[in-house]
Amino acid sequence: MKINKSTLAATVLATLGLSMAGQASAGEYARSYLSIDNLQLLISDDGGVTNGGNTLKSFNFNLTNSSTLGGNTIGSGDFCAGVGPNLGNNNCGPLGARVDALVVTQGAPAQGENTFTFNGPGVGQYSNADSVIYQTQLTGDGSTSTEQIAEAEIQSISNASSLADISSTTGFTFKFTVAGANVVAISFGAAWDKLVDINDPTAATATSQANAKVQFELSNDATGDKVIWAPTGLGNDCAVLGLAGACVTAGAGNLNEDLSIATVPASTDARAGAGNFSMFFDGLVDGEWSLSLNAVTSTLVSRTVPEPSLLIMLGLGLAGLGATSIRRKKRV
Repeated sequence: MKINKSTLAATVLATLGLSMAGQASAGEYARSYLSIDNLQLLISDDGGVTNGGNTLKSFNFNLTNSSTLGGNTIGSGDFCAGVGPNLGNNNCGPLGARVDALVVTQGAPAQGENTFTFNGPGVGQYSNADSVIYQTQLTGDGSTSTEQIAEAEIQSISNASSLADISSTTGFTFKFTVAGANVVAISFGAAWDKLVDINDPTAATATSQANAKVQFELSNDATGDKVIWAPTGLGNDCAVLGLAGACVTAGAGNLNEDLSIATVPASTDARAGAGNFSMFFDGLVDGEWSLSLNAVTSTLVSRTVPEPSLLIMLGLGLAGLGATSIRRKKRV
């Protein structure tokens, strides 16, 4: 079958025009949301008799938000800390939002401070991140509650990313005069929502990622022995290093699951859920210990498109060949 070169050139140029016009509605999208409610820490000696009890020595909470859109990065952060036997010397704020890193938002639609609503795919080109600790148990509240989100979408630029990071460290001292296993128990409720979506017929390659991490680490300040708990909803999500005790966990889902797709032109994947989590460990030896929490939500979206100049050169080249062919036919 013979193809007229002029027709082929026109088709290439028309395809290029459609590709460039389609970039306005095409997009790569990702979000990762997490909330933790009623986070409680219980420490006891499992024997009922203590001398001095369990003394908390210090704590700190840190928040970090960052947003990257088209190569431009902005960020924010906040923290609070306390020291002393009764932790009365601290700089945490009043009840409400004890620790609050300002929302970082670029593009449109913009994200409001502590709104934590989803913009969703197909609505714009943006990168948003926000995080807050509403209560901090160690300053007198009954529990700790946190909320965080990272969300990004691109439609014409090459990449964007967002990050919301909540971290904390609590130091405490066991002071026991009776034999028996030292026990620590952690419990909380959580809700999570992750979505990755690609709808971009104009892209040569595309990637959409939504990541999440929740990890507790209990470590002996003197020996480095530790218990690491990364809730996955499975029975083997607690690691005990250098200690003889048993770790028992329960969970309603996986808080450490990453989503990633790289399909063009269209693909999607989602994870969402809510439920309760708990960890119980009975093998702590007397001494000084530190408990840390790290909760991270992040997104990354990227895309590449065929180089317009190459398509234009191809189209013009084919158009030239078509014109040459026409002139030759006229001479005959």
